[in-house]
Amino acid sequence: MASTSPEFRKRRSAVTGGRCLKPGTMISVLDGPFAERLAKRYARRAPWELPSVLRIATSPDRESQRAWLNAVLEVVPEAVRNRVLSRLQKEPNFLATYNELATAAILLKAGYPISYESEVAGRTPDLLLPAGDGRPTVLVEVSTRFRTDAQRRNEKRWVEFKRRVEKIPVPLWLYVRRVDLGMPEPPDSGKAKRVTEALEEVLPAATPPFNKMFIVEDFAFGIASPAPGAHALFAPPIGGSAYDADLVLEVIGEKVSRYAAAAKQAGAVLVVVLAAEPLSPLTLDLLRTTLTGAQAVTMTIDVFDPTPIRTRSLPMRRENSPPGFDSAVSAVGWLAPGINDPGRLTLFPLASAGQRVQFSESDALVIERMSTATLNEHGETFNVSTAGTNAMATLCVASRSCQGRKSSM
Repeated sequence: MASTSPEFRKRRSAVTGGRCLKPGTMISVLDGPFAERLAKRYARRAPWELPSVLRIATSPDRESQRAWLNAVLEVVPEAVRNRVLSRLQKEPNFLATYNELATAAILLKAGYPISYESEVAGRTPDLLLPAGDGRPTVLVEVSTRFRTDAQRRNEKRWVEFKRRVEKIPVPLWLYVRRVDLGMPEPPDSGKAKRVTEALEEVLPAATPPFNKMFIVEDFAFGIASPAPGAHALFAPPIGGSAYDADLVLEVIGEKVSRYAAAAKQAGAVLVVVLAAEPLSPLTLDLLRTTLTGAQAVTMTIDVFDPTPIRTRSLPMRRENSPPGFDSAVSAVGWLAPGINDPGRLTLFPLASAGQRVQFSESDALVIERMSTATLNEHGETFNVSTAGTNAMATLCVASRSCQGRKSSM
């Protein structure tokens, strides 16, 4: 497709607001040969072994997603682009890389030129916005937070077992725990086969009110409800997790300690953008509350997991004072990545900044100035959402003033 075609201009404009990225080239990094190589490489792999980028590169329903990703990749130098494409193919690196690209796409669409992984004073920030229009050079670091490595590893190992169980022609929705009520470990292939065969024998005899547990080896299976289809459904145990304001400050602090000096040396400013995988308890609300100076906790709770999430003592605040950061840090941000579009970036300018950067707002780039009035009257919220039968409760408790007491969770 020629770069001067109406279709090219339409795709480019959707991502960049009409700004010319690279005249005379095609936006096709994820299309064509790359997609063909991916499809050939993974043609014989099981569905749970396929990388996320394969669907992006090959599925007709991901054309809009390819368009904005291609527009970002097109401005990345070829040597760097190859590294980025390599990281996209490695599932442990996919989401962090995707979030960097989404942040870049939002800034491009807002009209800001970007440089990807350029060296500055011995450091290589994720993104660099060159100085211009009275704006200093801006270093952008994107930090994606995950649940624990063990949770993510176990989740993938449950996939094969889930696939086996959901072939059983009995329409029941199952969950599992250990016989001793602890958190079960995912079975290896041999155990998964044995357990599935045992369930095939006992599940047809299950009748309401479904209050009986089925013991198979060290697993205790329960029935959450009838399933709507013709086969069993299985809710893998994903475990709960928690995040608090102090941990948020630690995450920001990690980036500040690494890049603030380089920003100062280059006469630049630093923007730290946080993001999280969907099941992580790190949220925009928690970040917002943290920046007001309140102590806060968010938790994701797996209702089928009876084990404690975590034990941790929290120092409560005598008063809510916004946290102080190095003067090189101009703003802290939150990325809510999208699919058909790059998503939404919320930036919180910091009063402690030595240089303040004025960003232009748009639908995808939001500027939010913080104050303690951001907290509601009681300083606490409680929200519950469900995904399948794994009900996830997200609890955020923000303390206005706790007289220096400590709280355990």
